[in-house]
Amino acid sequence: MAAAQLTKDSEIVVTYTATLNEGATIGGAGNPNTVKLEYSNNPNQGGEGDTGKTPENKVTVFTFQLNIDKKDEKNQPLKGAGFTLYKYDADAEGEEADKWSLVGTEIKGEDLTSFTWEGLDAGRYKLVESTTPSGYNTMEDIEFTITATFSDEDPVSVDALNVAVTENPNLAEQPVMSTDRDSGTISSTVVNESGAQLPSTGGIGTTIFYVVGGVLVVRAVVLLIAKRRVARR
Repeated sequence: MAAAQLTKDSEIVVTYTATLNEGATIGGAGNPNTVKLEYSNNPNQGGEGDTGKTPENKVTVFTFQLNIDKKDEKNQPLKGAGFTLYKYDADAEGEEADKWSLVGTEIKGEDLTSFTWEGLDAGRYKLVESTTPSGYNTMEDIEFTITATFSDEDPVSVDALNVAVTENPNLAEQPVMSTDRDSGTISSTVVNESGAQLPSTGGIGTTIFYVVGGVLVVRAVVLLIAKRRVARR
């Protein structure tokens, strides 16, 4: 490949990316990152001689944490659950279901009653109870959206951290999530109820109940007519 021909008017664009690691600060002052490019005006391949520097470019990246506490209907910590978190990507290809991508892996443990996900950014998420404690009903999925606004000053800070839970028509009482701007955390307590769970209204289970109930009613009417005919004899 031939070397690019540069002139004094050529514009060179350098793009770099950086990834937060496990040492990233959650909330608070965020994670500032400063970058500058040092270059040489020497046309020789070795690049020896005096160098120039571009102005510094500073960005601050913020990341958040989700805390979930698992309890039973008596408000006692409940063991045996496992949760999986998904994030929605509107630009992903495929069907609607394909736009949800896994965040990490399922978090579960026999003695776990609290679950934590770190390194979240703003966006739309779905919390799924992928392992249900024995003897309890599986929790309805919880969809929620994290939004944040930032100051224009230097150093940059979080002005507001908000979370909006998508309403679930299958629930009489909607889940509640709270936020703490300074610590960058989103928290919620989710409850499992013990016992058998009836099918939701409009579901296939309800349809089956209607069909079976209708058959029983017809059978009862037939038996009643048969008994009356026998009685008349």
